[in-house]
Amino acid sequence: MVRAAVRWWWRGVAGVITGAAVLVLPSALWFVRSTCEIQNRSQMPLEAVQLQMDDVILDLGTIPPRGAALVLLPRRGDATLSLAFRTATGGHQACREYVEGEMYHVEIGVRDDGVADCTVTLPLFSQLLATKLGHARISRGNGA
Repeated sequence: MVRAAVRWWWRGVAGVITGAAVLVLPSALWFVRSTCEIQNRSQMPLEAVQLQMDDVILDLGTIPPRGAALVLLPRRGDATLSLAFRTATGGHQACREYVEGEMYHVEIGVRDDGVADCTVTLPLFSQLLATKLGHARISRGNGA
């Protein structure tokens, strides 16, 4: 009886540890890569979406209304990240944020008027990556 209880207790502990690992380990990605999440908060699609990090351009294609894309940024040193996209109202340029190839997370939210709100955080002070994976299309750029 005692052995069975101990076995169940260890299974419970193992389950808690496994669950915590599933939630926390993906966030360790932020220690080796920077990321950018683009949220389309508008009622129209964002077309020809491009992230530019100095001389590197990542083509992301189209982000549907209320959709999002999570991008792993290229590993590189200091860079300035900017966003370009088209909507029914024309072409837009947004953000000029400092990033590095590791440990930065940029959140860009595009509103109905085509204006983008840009925020840069470090992963220790940002949401868990697992929460981001639930609602964003993962992209490596170049239309992926």
